[in-house]
Amino acid sequence: KDVFSYGNNVYTLLTGLWPYYNDGKKNRGKLRKEIIAGKRPYVDDRYRKRSYIENQLIRLMTECWAEDRLERPPMTNVVNFLRKVKAMALKNGELQA
Repeated sequence: KDVFSYGNNVYTLLTGLWPYYNDGKKNRGKLRKEIIAGKRPYVDDRYRKRSYIENQLIRLMTECWAEDRLERPPMTNVVNFLRKVKAMALKNGELQA
């Protein structure tokens, strides 16, 4: 129903880490309150500016994590966005068919 968790999946694909992995010792209730208040997983600079695909995935992930759920993209938009990213990546040689 909501794409917030999809953003978490993208984070895991990009980083190889679970979202909030460094908050593992926190009480779940406290972490939940922090997430509701706007806390998001940190995206290290080493994942930025590496490739067109990675930059677009970071953009998508950030949109999925919008604090206001009404500002998050519907899943149909996510699918269309990913199709466009794939087409551009094929065109610029980052992906091969």
